[in-house]
Amino acid sequence: MAPQVKREDLVVPYVHVPPAPEAASSAVVSQSMPMAALFMKNKLLGWFSLLSTVQAYLNELHGAKPQEGSTSALLRLLLSVFGILVCYTDLVFPGSSGFVKKNDVAKVAESISSTISNAQATGN
Repeated sequence: MAPQVKREDLVVPYVHVPPAPEAASSAVVSQSMPMAALFMKNKLLGWFSLLSTVQAYLNELHGAKPQEGSTSALLRLLLSVFGILVCYTDLVFPGSSGFVKKNDVAKVAESISSTISNAQATGN
């Protein structure tokens, strides 16, 4: 057997180099979904954006550093709450949706009034 020769001057100490931070997909989702819910008035997208921005806000509170150039988590949270409110404006203002047109409502009201007047005329 050959003797083991170890020289201390050849030993290289280990220096840990942390990897570069990657772009998190959650930041993209939490920034773009509130706007998508706002423009499309989709309740599912609105609730998803609210939950994802709450998660991003809580992550930022617990020490996760936000990416450079991204909006603050509080602003994204407010935007997602505003998106939810816009999604539910049909409950407050029923005529604001594009499903019911004013001309259609006038035609239905006219046909109902003519039916009632015909029923009253035949009943007397």
